[in-house]
Amino acid sequence: MSDHQGGSVLSTAWNYFGDLLKKRKGSNTSASDQRRSSMTTSHPAQNSPRKPAVGSAFDWKTSRTLEEPAQDLQDALPSPAVRTVLTPVPKTPAPVGLFSTRYFMGHAKRGTAVIINNRHFILSLGMPERKGTDEDAKALSGALKLLGFEVLQYDNLTVHNMAEAMKYFASLNHSDVDCFLTAVLTHGDEGVLFGTDGKMSIDRLLLPFKGNKCLTLAGKPKIFIFQMCLQACRGDKLDRGVDLVQADDESGVYRLPSEADFLLAYSTIPGFYSWRNTDNGSWYIQALAKTIHVHYGENRETDPRWEANMDFVKLLTRVNFEVSYFYKSNVPTNPELDQQKQVPSIVSMLTRDLYFPAKPPALLPPPQSASMESL
Repeated sequence: MSDHQGGSVLSTAWNYFGDLLKKRKGSNTSASDQRRSSMTTSHPAQNSPRKPAVGSAFDWKTSRTLEEPAQDLQDALPSPAVRTVLTPVPKTPAPVGLFSTRYFMGHAKRGTAVIINNRHFILSLGMPERKGTDEDAKALSGALKLLGFEVLQYDNLTVHNMAEAMKYFASLNHSDVDCFLTAVLTHGDEGVLFGTDGKMSIDRLLLPFKGNKCLTLAGKPKIFIFQMCLQACRGDKLDRGVDLVQADDESGVYRLPSEADFLLAYSTIPGFYSWRNTDNGSWYIQALAKTIHVHYGENRETDPRWEANMDFVKLLTRVNFEVSYFYKSNVPTNPELDQQKQVPSIVSMLTRDLYFPAKPPALLPPPQSASMESL
């Protein structure tokens, strides 16, 4: 074979394979473009809400519906303490005004307010007597009656009795009441509060009232007021929630977090002292009682501090102002403790605004100091 013939064969082979590669490349490009086009057409970008038609009214259900919701992840490292066993989610009738921005406060009764007033503690705890706490209980009881609560006071409860009291009240039928309130006046420490004979976690006190346990209070305000010192704590639990079923629409089921609708009012912030005067009571409870009287007392409209349409979280903010600006410690014998300040804290898991409109006069028992035997 001559050089000319050899070169011609190589050139032909080169051209053949070149054309073949071009065809394959074109075929792959076309398929890839087709796949991309199909994905763009069939699957819009995740997390993009549907757009309502131009000129149509805003529809919150449409605006919050995703074509393909992205997966939700925990903002925490996995913990061995987190349970993975799925339990059934309880169902309960939805409260009145499920989608209102205000809690419905038109039930037959306002609800029960429980005051736990611990003054004396066993010697082995090394806890001093809480002088002045009886003044707090008296002032708070009168203020809560202004809000329409039936007030029950329990003095010097052990840890067991505190836990049993919460279980008892959570077990009652709260269908015809607006809300529930508990105030605990006691010593506190890191994430715990004290009965007369020991300590218990704050979460243990709240647990019976979670939405998935106390079903007749699901979707209703649960208010807890703590007069004590406290520290920060952490958790690693999961919330399965509770299903609220609308009475006129069985398909209208809305899952609510079990932790929702709690309002926790603390006399101080984590890590700081909560101050109490041995004669007049604690700064926080006295300021709270006074502020409630300003806005719900008989002479409220003539008081220059009175504000119309005061929701309860805003009222607690006024209490924070009162304590922060107008109180300071008086311990002249100890310069380190003298002239100190305090600021309360509010932890709100409320899902609506909370107001206490006046209720018609009701035959409620007078404030009383009850014993555990009466439960």
